[in-house]
Amino acid sequence: MLRPTIAVAFALALGACSSGGGITPPASVDAEGTWAGHFPAGSGGQDVSLTLVLTETDGVVTGTGTLVTSTGSHPLTVTGTYDAPRLALGITTPGFDPVSVVAIVGEQSMTGTIGGGGFNNESFTLDRQ
Repeated sequence: MLRPTIAVAFALALGACSSGGGITPPASVDAEGTWAGHFPAGSGGQDVSLTLVLTETDGVVTGTGTLVTSTGSHPLTVTGTYDAPRLALGITTPGFDPVSVVAIVGEQSMTGTIGGGGFNNESFTLDRQ
């Protein structure tokens, strides 16, 4: 009597799993687009403005951007990888040391840290524009 009960329970459980009534994974978030924000950086907490314009193909990220600090506005070249929701970028600008960014990308904002080139792993948030 126990075997038919187990078989029926297994069949019901299997049917429930294949009916699509389970957990729905979150929608994939696209890292492409324009992202911008302000954050304090350095020992003096100067206000820094960062804008990134990103494109992504098969996990490879490229782009441009602008970093505005007390020393002026600096053009950026961006390369990196995106494995949703994790973004890792290398940023270069002529005459300055390279900068690295790691972030988690959400639908309307990304949060992360920026290090190198005078940044000491400061936290930032950039909003989708």
